[in-house]
Amino acid sequence: MGWKLVVLSGMTLPAALVAGGLWWFTDAPATEPPEPPIAGMPVPPFPPRIAEDPSYEACLGMLPEDPQAAIAFALQWTSSPTNGRAAARHCQALALIAAGQAAEGATMLETLADDRAITDRARALLLDQAADAWFLMRSYEEAYRATTRALMLAPDDAEVLVRHAQAASQVGRENDAITDLTRVLAETPDRLDALLARAMAWRRLDQLERAAGDIERAAGMAPTDPEVLLERGIQRQRRGDLAGAREDWRQVVTLEPDSEAADLAEQNLALLDAGPRQQ
Repeated sequence: MGWKLVVLSGMTLPAALVAGGLWWFTDAPATEPPEPPIAGMPVPPFPPRIAEDPSYEACLGMLPEDPQAAIAFALQWTSSPTNGRAAARHCQALALIAAGQAAEGATMLETLADDRAITDRARALLLDQAADAWFLMRSYEEAYRATTRALMLAPDDAEVLVRHAQAASQVGRENDAITDLTRVLAETPDRLDALLARAMAWRRLDQLERAAGDIERAAGMAPTDPEVLLERGIQRQRRGDLAGAREDWRQVVTLEPDSEAADLAEQNLALLDAGPRQQ
């Protein structure tokens, strides 16, 4: 439903956020400071539509090519004496995110999700869109807060559960993530993103046998998926299978040489060649 690399709920996340990158030479996953909003951020997909209105469709249609025009249109629409203010603010929030003002857009989406005139399902998805923006900014606590609110509104929604699990992992709540993902996999056992995410959560908890079970299932389903291979390489390295780790990471570089997954694989290969960090 969104942007490559790792498919989540309304968007995708960079592989570095999900795979943990070069963490395995240290005692804990590497952390990165939050980054400022990114200029020219990709336009998110925009379900849910919270209204049926020609102005709403016109505003959403401007997002891919001219988010600034969408912002101006939404501001003018919001001030008009019509009943489309919620829809206008939704479009404005998405346009702000697309224009690089992710924090402002995410905050607006969270505020809009307080509107009880909107269905609970739609409110949950608005919060999910806010979480997308927080993830892209690496503001993980904010993403976790937004997804927790979304889960309260849609506790059985698989997309919301997966996103909440991803956010939980980023703030060190791996057991919560596993609980969410296990619920999803009970209903859809072949869901690749949930299986991959649970494999990583098990690995971060040092439950390597359980992690291996999930990643091998994922590899059976998607044997050439770069994120699956990246994670399997990390797990193989943890178990001392350096040749297997090398094979997986080299395959990532071959399959998608210009991807972030390939960048991480190349860095891991370089570290493997250099040997463990000297203390």
